[in-house]
Amino acid sequence: MTSKIKDNILKQIFVTRTHGFLDISAKRELFSEISKLFSGDFTIKHTVSYDGEILNISIPYKNWRIEITESDNRPLKFQVSFDSLQDFELIISWKDIFDKILKKIGKPEIEVGRKDFDDHFVINSNKSDLAIQLISEEIQNYLLKYNVYSISITTDRNFKKTNLLCVISRTLDDKKSYEDMIILHQLFIDQLDREKIIK
Repeated sequence: MTSKIKDNILKQIFVTRTHGFLDISAKRELFSEISKLFSGDFTIKHTVSYDGEILNISIPYKNWRIEITESDNRPLKFQVSFDSLQDFELIISWKDIFDKILKKIGKPEIEVGRKDFDDHFVINSNKSDLAIQLISEEIQNYLLKYNVYSISITTDRNFKKTNLLCVISRTLDDKKSYEDMIILHQLFIDQLDREKIIK
């Protein structure tokens, strides 16, 4: 493994997991371009103490809106809210030591049957068959390519709202990566709609 690749992996882990400070003012133009490309609304806000910026894009997709937010001290997040048709929970996240221990003591694990994906991510869901159907090969490819830290689909206690939340490395800094992440979320939305999880 080259030192450049090692440095990038370390940077991703540090910046994503520790919420370290990362000046995002350089991303203003990128966010503006992405917003125009997907007919979205781009806004810049400030933190309560005015010591940092919050960049936000709201992108329409079919009947919903994909909200993209990044700030100087918070990770890049994609969020979508839906009306629920059924109770469905799904969490996909990086595997860590804790997950390996749980596997050894017999905690059942959901797998999609693709070694590189199953070795990298842990999947938890209240409906394992539906989860496997939802995580298409195309979605798997994007999650692996961009080393997505976590993605969750949760339904509130009243089963009225379903929320999709994705946390991604804050080291993403090129137009193609952001475009691909938006496409990933569009694919998830299409799958959720197709499986009648949302309306």
